[in-house]
Amino acid sequence: MTDVRVPVLDRPAEPTATRRVDPTWPLLGAALALVVVLRSVDVPAIGWLNNFLLVYVGLLVEAVPFVLLGAAVSAAIEVYVSVEAFGRLARAPRAAQVAVASCGGLLLPVCECGSVPVARRLLLRGLTPSAAITFMLAAPIVNPVVILSTWFAFRGRTSEGLMVGGRVVLGLTIAVVTGLVMARALERRPLAPSSAPQAGASGHDHGDHDHGTHDHPSRPRRLAEHTGAEFLAMMKYMLIGAAVAAALQTFIPQRSIDTVATATLLAIPAMMVFAYVLSLCSESDALFIASFVQFSPAAQLAFLAFGPMLDTKLTAMYVGAFGPAHARRLVVTITVTTLVLCLWLQAALLVW
Repeated sequence: MTDVRVPVLDRPAEPTATRRVDPTWPLLGAALALVVVLRSVDVPAIGWLNNFLLVYVGLLVEAVPFVLLGAAVSAAIEVYVSVEAFGRLARAPRAAQVAVASCGGLLLPVCECGSVPVARRLLLRGLTPSAAITFMLAAPIVNPVVILSTWFAFRGRTSEGLMVGGRVVLGLTIAVVTGLVMARALERRPLAPSSAPQAGASGHDHGDHDHGTHDHPSRPRRLAEHTGAEFLAMMKYMLIGAAVAAALQTFIPQRSIDTVATATLLAIPAMMVFAYVLSLCSESDALFIASFVQFSPAAQLAFLAFGPMLDTKLTAMYVGAFGPAHARRLVVTITVTTLVLCLWLQAALLVW
């Protein structure tokens, strides 16, 4: 009995738990330190390293604002939208939820990186899985900025209407089909809060235990906390995915793409692989692919529809947001649906 010298109150369990270091911070610090060190040496003398850095930093600069936007939207849903509102929306017929979600990108114009945390938050708030997945995949294509950039890239060409309208219709079709397929898996194995980044699980705790929850001044603070947590949680997957994309772009020769352009059956899967490897933002990919005039419109549409739904960085983000099992099903469904629809479109265009 005399050995017990420290009172229980002097050893609280909570502070030790809250001091756990988020692994995202070391990743962000290491990435920043690597860029600073490499930029201080003669990187241009090392061709592949220079190319890797340019692509890697370019992908991050392009994607980070949209990840931040998606995290902010996700946090706003958590803080400002009541559970009852999602409950009323969740009681609507599934078809109505999917129809509204498919056009959600018009109201929430987020890019593909930003739509992932938003979709996860919608799932955790009770929205039908088919609607949440449909929104996640369709939003980057129905985005008004993406539609405008696609028109700008193909304006004046005979395929202008086909490329703009075809991208929207093809993207919505793939999103709805994938959403309905994923609904069965997500209803059988629901997304647990523990499988999402820490922000989603801890956010409710902060809100419930914060004695200022009902005060309006506390909401901006909670919004900032949720945004920061969501952003950091998704960025660690972005850092890994962008590194893989940069490595693939560095070591795959560009001229090999021209070889398969003339092969009708190989052009579409090749463009899907190309979109997966390049991991371009949906707001800029049309300007890039419009220069590949040697490819058919169906192959170009495969690039424009597949890229915003699945690429190297999104694959890593899907695993982080939904878990490996759901991510595998999502990847397979998107790939098969895109390939089948684009091959059918290629055949229809040849007959036409």
